[in-house]
Amino acid sequence: MKVRENKKGVSPVIATILMVAITVVLAAVLYVMVMGMMTGPGTVQQPLGIYAKYMNSQRVQITVNSAPPNCLYNGSTVTILNGTTGVPTTLNSITVYRGATTVATGTTGALTSAGGSSWAAGDVIMITLSGTNYVSVGDKVQITGTGFSTSTATVTT
Repeated sequence: MKVRENKKGVSPVIATILMVAITVVLAAVLYVMVMGMMTGPGTVQQPLGIYAKYMNSQRVQITVNSAPPNCLYNGSTVTILNGTTGVPTTLNSITVYRGATTVATGTTGALTSAGGSSWAAGDVIMITLSGTNYVSVGDKVQITGTGFSTSTATVTT
């Protein structure tokens, strides 16, 4: 058996090309990894923080405890769902107050701005029902709209 005496290896030109190619691939992988870490979180909408208080059989007061920025009155819908059946109750009038000022109004659940544009902590929503429509402790209040996810509260005393 003949042993090879030429122990030359890869030529310097091929070695340089391989080192450059490996460096470029590693740089590209590192760039993709770092850019993936740099992107912020997705735009997950937050709900309004609400509390629903039973006033009487035809009146509910909802207090907004917290509101994400840019959540608008216009296009918001307020619904009262029967706590047992889940059936929506017909609403007669809705008024949203900021202090003593009316900032939004509506009937049948849909709100229209009346001097305010965005929900804010401290807003108070007064809902009035009429006729044979009643609200009970345990019913659910839902608010949906632009700039926030569906907000739900249980009517309590």
